[in-house]
Amino acid sequence: MGKIKVWYKRNFGSFTLKECEDLGLIWFYNIHGDAINQFNCRSIWLDNKSRRYKCDELYYTKYP
Repeated sequence: MGKIKVWYKRNFGSFTLKECEDLGLIWFYNIHGDAINQFNCRSIWLDNKSRRYKCDELYYTKYP
């Protein structure tokens, strides 16, 4: 994905779970309750410069 497209989606849209993993982002936290409507996303991801990315889907961690 190009830099301009990533910048635009980061500021005005949201990514899918697969796009977040393909970009090498790190999961930060899931959003629950009324905050879903406020942020219009289900989870927040970070890149190596601590920029936040919105994701459409919840991230499920696998516990042993």
